[in-house]
Amino acid sequence: MPLDHRRVPGPEESQSPLLYVPGGQKASGEVAQANRDPSALQPLFARVGLLSQAKGSAYVELDGGTKVLCSVAGPREVGGGGGPSGAPSEQRVRLVCDFRRAPFSGRGARSRPGEKEPELALAMQEALEPAVRVARYPRAQLEVSALLLQDGGSSLAAALCAAGLALADAGIELYDLVAACRGLD
Repeated sequence: MPLDHRRVPGPEESQSPLLYVPGGQKASGEVAQANRDPSALQPLFARVGLLSQAKGSAYVELDGGTKVLCSVAGPREVGGGGGPSGAPSEQRVRLVCDFRRAPFSGRGARSRPGEKEPELALAMQEALEPAVRVARYPRAQLEVSALLLQDGGSSLAAALCAAGLALADAGIELYDLVAACRGLD
């Protein structure tokens, strides 16, 4: 099998991160989420390549019940004229993010779809732009769409992790995978 020299190959063997949990901590979800130690590992389920219509896709499920499906379309060439003198202008990749909540995703009656979606989409764009190697995609547009299926907390962090995996699944060159977490309130 030919090697892809543009990517760093992963290790031949991997070990569970639960080996590094200090003794005495429970790794299962028996302890309530509110009583969880901030340094304890949170279980995460991730799968890529679920949507055949998208160039890249990922599904992320957190232990608290948050479920996010993310897809990537592109890179597509964006039509653009040249600079004022007719010479081509130096443009970078344009990242368009969309964050939507499914109508059935809310936590109780107070959560409404469309409430904070533009703010979360902008936060996704600001977090993902530094990870993409923009020099490889001049005058291109990438579309990242995240759909929150179930909101159990940390929805933006789960969407960012899913978006990073979907970008990698689409073959977009990244500096590194995007990792996100929710800060302590």
